[in-house]
Amino acid sequence: QRGVRPPASAQRSPTPPAQLGGGFRGSDSVVEHIRARSRGKSPGGRQGGAQATYARGELVDYHSSSYQCWIPARVDEIEAETGAVKLDVRSDVVPLRDQPHLLRPRTRPGRSQIEWVHSVMRDGRIEIEAQSIFRHSATRLEGQTHGVLRYEALARIAAELDATLGISGSLRYLHSEF
Repeated sequence: QRGVRPPASAQRSPTPPAQLGGGFRGSDSVVEHIRARSRGKSPGGRQGGAQATYARGELVDYHSSSYQCWIPARVDEIEAETGAVKLDVRSDVVPLRDQPHLLRPRTRPGRSQIEWVHSVMRDGRIEIEAQSIFRHSATRLEGQTHGVLRYEALARIAAELDATLGISGSLRYLHSEF
């Protein structure tokens, strides 16, 4: 379907991070969608409290205190006695008591998000969508005709990308590029 954005319900996230929420409506642009989104939820993880367990090699999302967002991770080791897990993106272990708040199953795009990406690519709208995000996030400096992206805007841009594409970790990538 042309111009239809994926609904937020297509995201696989028990409790989305604060940057996410709301949903796509009709043929709204990314900017209109972001403006319509509500704020507020804190990160949350897998259901089940202290009973949450993971398997070695499992792909998860980890809520990074450094980036203040969800990033993709892999479970490298599990301490048999304590249930603590060692991740490929963190030097110390995540204790069992912290796992419900810091870990969740890997976010994957939903069907409607994948269909939206296909339509953007098929219709040649990649540049249009990128310009929409840039214009929404850019700051116009006095005397300048073009906007500039401030470093502080990266978190908002990454949240837009993550929500639009049904993924996590865009902020980590943007940090490495800027």
